[in-house]
Amino acid sequence: MDGGRGLTNSTRRLLLGIFASAMLLVPAAAFGYTGNCAIWAHKTGNFTSKFHNGNQAGFDDAKSFVGTNGTIWIYPGCDGQITLGTLSDSVLVMQYQSGSWIQAGARATMTFPRLGPASSAGSGGAIRIVDGVTFAQTGAGLSAAISDLPTAGGTIIAPQGEYSFSVAVTYTGTGAIKIVGGGPGVTVFKQANSANIGTGLLVFGGLAGANEVANVSVSGITFDGNRANNTTNFSALFMRNVAGADVENCEFQNSTDIGLGIGDGSDANTSSFYVRVRSCYAHNNEGNGFDMANSAFGIFTGNVARFNGGVGFFCGHGISYDHLYSNNLSEANGNDGFQVTVGTGDTVAKRIVYHGNIARADSLNGFRAVSSLAGKQINNVMYIGNEAYSNGVAGTANAQNGFLLDGADVTQCVVTGNRALADDGTTTQKYGVMTRNSATNNVIANNSLEANNTAATSLVGTNQVYGNKTAASSEEFPIVGYATVSDSLRTNKGLYVGGQFVNKIDGASATLNFGVPAAVPGSVDLTITVAGAALGDQPVVGAPLTVGVNYVLTAFVSAANTVTVRWTQIAGAAADPDGAGGTYKVRFLQ
Repeated sequence: MDGGRGLTNSTRRLLLGIFASAMLLVPAAAFGYTGNCAIWAHKTGNFTSKFHNGNQAGFDDAKSFVGTNGTIWIYPGCDGQITLGTLSDSVLVMQYQSGSWIQAGARATMTFPRLGPASSAGSGGAIRIVDGVTFAQTGAGLSAAISDLPTAGGTIIAPQGEYSFSVAVTYTGTGAIKIVGGGPGVTVFKQANSANIGTGLLVFGGLAGANEVANVSVSGITFDGNRANNTTNFSALFMRNVAGADVENCEFQNSTDIGLGIGDGSDANTSSFYVRVRSCYAHNNEGNGFDMANSAFGIFTGNVARFNGGVGFFCGHGISYDHLYSNNLSEANGNDGFQVTVGTGDTVAKRIVYHGNIARADSLNGFRAVSSLAGKQINNVMYIGNEAYSNGVAGTANAQNGFLLDGADVTQCVVTGNRALADDGTTTQKYGVMTRNSATNNVIANNSLEANNTAATSLVGTNQVYGNKTAASSEEFPIVGYATVSDSLRTNKGLYVGGQFVNKIDGASATLNFGVPAAVPGSVDLTITVAGAALGDQPVVGAPLTVGVNYVLTAFVSAANTVTVRWTQIAGAAADPDGAGGTYKVRFLQ
């Protein structure tokens, strides 16, 4: 026997029943015991089981053998011969009476033995179970289980139950750690007025680049901040200086600050990397629902943020870059739905992609990129295929938009293929897209921006704007494909294809009739007006006839909006190069 390792509980019970029944058919003398009955004992976690003499001394030997955790079976013939005495809660005594096995004694409840060894210091391998036996189902018990893991890390299993926290649980070890909850019934909550909890209920990593934690995983746990009975600011779950984190199927609620916090807003450096958050729910927190600061290479997918006091999904501070937000829902939050920003002491936020998200009924803007400080850049933020509707519930004219690019240092961003409208009956969302405070060199293209309260757009600054549908009509709406790493969307300056930039191609045509040159070699010039042509552009000219061997046909930008077409005769007698003339076409690269 191996203590049940690798067997299901039902299988274990079946095998024990078969074994016990078989024992009834074996003569007592075969086992070398004396007395009128047999006593068989199994110690949990032990690889052997033992038979004992069928008397009081044998039963006492069996109790000594199993210790505090095991099973003792009393076979027929022992009625009235054995006194059970004091038993551990984890020792089960079964007795065969009248053709069936029953629990022996007057025990109030039946306590089954553990399946396998208990998790404790020096046992249980790299798994610790916080089930109230070795480790209490409290914050202190969870902390003790984490401290008991090997240096290389391991797994903490939290069965269903409520885990009361009076102090924060912090992990700053170097080993990989996984905390697995048993599902919706697993709740971690803060005790009333627990002043000892500062940053969060559960915190990974230290401050200012110290105590970096690698390979952290948390799943299947509800974190409840119990804010109705607490006043100090704290987050439900906070990860500082993590390199590789996975948060899945968790709920963050009732915090006096952030639901899930990643990074550290007070640290000017990038502190957390390679973080993935999937299928989580942040709601009814006083601050932001999901907060990603001082971080890089983060992926948020399939998450929901509702009824939080701050931003639904926040990104920024320090140096933040290379994040993806995909298929998330922000609804009825007290600030923007999705916001990327920089602040005092920060450097830049860049290469952040929002794809396939929904922002609905948020108090301010659905999606916002904002830099209010000179030199603090936000660039290469991509909004592709998102929906923003009925936002601006409690906003002002500058904060009631589907999409807002806000600040002179918000540049090189793309808003394309999105839908922004007001459909709540009260049309709180005033603009589909707004640029403000000289946001410059951005692309706003091919969006559906109908049915907003004031207008489809409110735009300032020098930006590329084209192809947007602005009214609910049969107006043609050219849908664009999604951008990839190698192929990006067209701008008014060109197109990236296969990672290569193709310049914008422009031009015009005109009917021209050239005369005879005054001498040979000599030339004749005529011009074509081309709006936007500038010195340095490279025109190519097409003629309505074949260019003879004695002639050279060229074109060049001679002035703003003007392309000169030149016939040059290099040999022979002077002659008309194009006869009656015709339509000349000019194309050039910008």
